[in-house]
Amino acid sequence: MQNKERAGTMTENTDIYEKAIRYLICHEKELLDIWDDPKSHPSGILFQAASKSGEVEWNDEFTSLCGDICEIASGDRSAGTKEITKLIVEDDRITVLGEDDLPELQPTEEFLSVFMEWQNLFDMTWNRDPFDKLKEWGFESDSLD
Repeated sequence: MQNKERAGTMTENTDIYEKAIRYLICHEKELLDIWDDPKSHPSGILFQAASKSGEVEWNDEFTSLCGDICEIASGDRSAGTKEITKLIVEDDRITVLGEDDLPELQPTEEFLSVFMEWQNLFDMTWNRDPFDKLKEWGFESDSLD
């Protein structure tokens, strides 16, 4: 894909993540449930696993499962590559899992934008398309409008 095409795709992807952020800020009581089960709502697109498929999958390199950024920052899971795992672990903006294995999620644009940044990186790294993922989950691409 040409850089110009990729830049256009990233802008479109950012738009869908921004819509997810707006939804989660307005519906903050749903935030933890959607994080826990991303497929339950289109805004769960922010919480895909750090893997090529965006799903929890086995990682032979780490002999562990790929998880979302909170699980990786906590050391419970890995990303699809060692490099991305290391970057996530070093990102002090990411909330780690507490004693109850749940993160303290904040319904703020600043906090949720960290998830958007990581999803954009995963999309570019593994040529993922969040619109395809929404369709796979049974949602229309305009579900967050």
